[in-house]
Parts: sequence; structure tokens; C-alpha cells
Amino acid sequence: MNDKNKALSTAQDNLQVAQNDLQAKTNDLNNKQQALKNAQDILNNSDVGKAQQALDDANKQVSDDQQALNTAQSNENKAAMDVADAQNAVNVAQNNLDKATQAVNSATKDVQDAQAAQQTAQNAVNQKQSEVDKLNSQLSSVNTITLPAGYADAIKAYSDS
Repeated sequence: MNDKNKALSTAQDNLQVAQNDLQAKTNDLNNKQQALKNAQDILNNSDVGKAQQALDDANKQVSDDQQALNTAQSNENKAAMDVADAQNAVNVAQNNLDKATQAVNSATKDVQDAQAAQQTAQNAVNQKQSEVDKLNSQLSSVNTITLPAGYADAIKAYSDS
């Protein structure tokens, strides 16, 4: 997410630089067009050769400045596209983060449910163990009768006869 934000910030900075460059080129073009107009005025009122050269120079400068303006506009458009791409990447990263957060929340709920089920099962085990212990206690306290020595053999001999 941090890299995406850096990319967006860089793209926005590049866009600002391109916009500033475009504004500077536009201002320069306006100045050159004024110089061209001035050269044309000179041409109409002075030495034709010098005025024609000034006009040709001004026309070349205007052409160069127009090319620079077109380049600056192209750079601004590219920077704007970079900003849009970076914003899309930030949006995708945020969406992925939201999905991951939902998955963590779901897993946390599953763990909590499993812990609750484990506690319920442990309580049932504890209750059953208590019942077993109670029955064992009852069984151990039952009175037992010890038969005299040879009593079992006498009963067996009697039943055999």
C-alpha cells in the first residue's frame, strides 16, 4: 500500500511539474507572439530586409515554442495518466486490504467459535467425570462379605452331589 501511495504522490508531483512547464511554455508563446506582432509592425514601418529577418526569426521562435508547448502538453497528459494508474493501483491495494481484513475477521470468529465448542465439550467431560467419580465412590463404599475359607468349595461339592 505504501509503494502505491508513493507512486501516486510521484505521479501527482510529475503532473504538477508538467502543468507548471505547460504554463511557462504558454506564457513564453504569448510573449513570442507579441514579439512577432511587434516585428510585423516594424516590417510595415522600417527597413524591409531587417524587418523580414526579424519576422522570419520570430516565426521560427513561435514554431519552436509551439513544439515545446505541444511536448509540455503531451507530458502533462502522460503525467495525468500516471496519476490515474497510480490511483487505480491504490484502489486495488485498498480492496485487497479490505478482503484480507474480512478474512482475518472471519478466521477470528471461527477460532472463537471453536474455543466456545471446546469449552462446552470440556464442561461435558468434567460433568461426566464427576458422575463417574460419584459412582466409583458409591461402589467402593458398598459392604462386601468375606466368605469363610473353604465355603466356596463346600457349595460346589454340595451342588455336585
